[in-house]
Amino acid sequence: MTIIRVSVYTYAALILRGLDGLTMEENIATAFASLTSMPLKNVRVVRDRLTGASSGFAFVELHSLKESQDLLQYLERLPTPLEVDGKALIMNYAKNTFTTAYVLVIFTLEMLQNTVVSAGLGSLQLIMNVVLMI
Repeated sequence: MTIIRVSVYTYAALILRGLDGLTMEENIATAFASLTSMPLKNVRVVRDRLTGASSGFAFVELHSLKESQDLLQYLERLPTPLEVDGKALIMNYAKNTFTTAYVLVIFTLEMLQNTVVSAGLGSLQLIMNVVLMI
């Protein structure tokens, strides 16, 4: 049985996709400052742990849900998409990461269970017990 819980609630953070690998937080803040006087609470570029390069997306947190709604609506009405470092960005509300992680864990465990059973390797619980002992 697959249990999927996806949040339908919006948050005071936006996710930006399509960033260049060299984009820095300051570049995003500057791009937003050139369009609006709305203050940003936090900007975080998600980076590759080994290289430090941008993973292609970032989170922009505002001070309230109302501000994030207003900003996203404003950006959607622009004649051309917001660009940072020469890349047009795709923007949406950020989702609850706990819920997203929960869905991925359940889905991954089910796929692993199906693989283990179809390969005749025994039960997933036995394999997980062995992995946990290592």
